[in-house]
Parts: sequence; C-alpha cells; structure tokens
Amino acid sequence: MSDPIRVSSECREKLLILSHYLSRIAGHYEIDPENPQVIIPCEILNDDIAEPLINVFLRSPPQRHKEVIIAVDPGEAKTGFVMAADDEILYASSTTPETFRKIFQALSRYYARVILFIGNTPAAHKLLEVKPPNVVVEFLDESKLPIPHTDIKSKDDVLDALGIYLKGRALLIMKAISNNRRMYEGK
Repeated sequence: MSDPIRVSSECREKLLILSHYLSRIAGHYEIDPENPQVIIPCEILNDDIAEPLINVFLRSPPQRHKEVIIAVDPGEAKTGFVMAADDEILYASSTTPETFRKIFQALSRYYARVILFIGNTPAAHKLLEVKPPNVVVEFLDESKLPIPHTDIKSKDDVLDALGIYLKGRALLIMKAISNNRRMYEGK
C-alpha cells in the first residue's frame, strides 16, 4: 500500500524534484494528482531544504500531526540537527546555519507547534534571532549529554544533536510526570 501525494498546484513544475527525493526516502509513496493524502507545498521543494522537509512532511504530515521536535547542535560553520515526531526520529543530518534556519522557519509555518531543543551556546542565540510564536525553545546544557549507541556512522555534530534530542525528550517526560503529580496532589 502506498500513500498518495502530490505537489501543490502552484508549482507543478517541481514534480521532478519531488520524484527525485521520493526515490531516496524509505516508504511507499506514489504521486496521485487527483486524490492525494498529502500535498507538498512549493516552498519545501527548494533544493537546499527539500530532503529533510519532504521526509518530515511525508512521515508526519501537518494535517495529521500538529507538533514536530527539532534537536540542534548549533555551530558557527555546521549545525547538526535531528527532527522527530511521536517519539520517532524522522531525519538527522548537518548543514550550514543559514540552511538550517530556512528548514526551521518552514516547519514553523506548517506545524502548529515546534519544540526546539538546542545547545545553549552563542551560536544558538544567533541562530534563533527570529523565533516564530509557535516555537517552544528549550536551551540545554551540552555537557553530560547522553551518548547515543548507534550503528549510524555520522558526523559528531549529528551525534551531538541526537544526544540533545535524548536529553530534551527526558526533560519533556520529567515535566509531564511533574505536572501529573501536581494535578494528582491538587496543587
């Protein structure tokens, strides 16, 4: 079974770009201009941001999932990042800070809420000079990050972003437990 998708009608000329990335994404997708379940917006089909955004849109469409999580290892020259939804990592890579900013801004336009876990560094504050109102930012201390055990051969900045993701998820779980405890105790 495949999920029918198409590009937005304003940019049908970008169908070739979508087809190119579909061949690189795990899953069963078919382009169906008549009855798509997911419509890919024109904005995300720009070459420098297409691959990560198509991955997120197809595996966690904004029509079905209102929230996406991004964990970031900010740097001056390279930014490692992990994107996830519903406890599933959807994409991990590294790019320039400027390209990451484009990815981040695009996601914030399509998802109701973006949770951003980011290392607390000067590069992070520079990266977030413009923060949309639907973005919740958690600055995390990068010391004592969990060490992910993975078979993935990746760059250190991506592994650090994965450690930030794990630390951020643990923080969310602790906050949920704390909130439930307060509700249970009537405080």
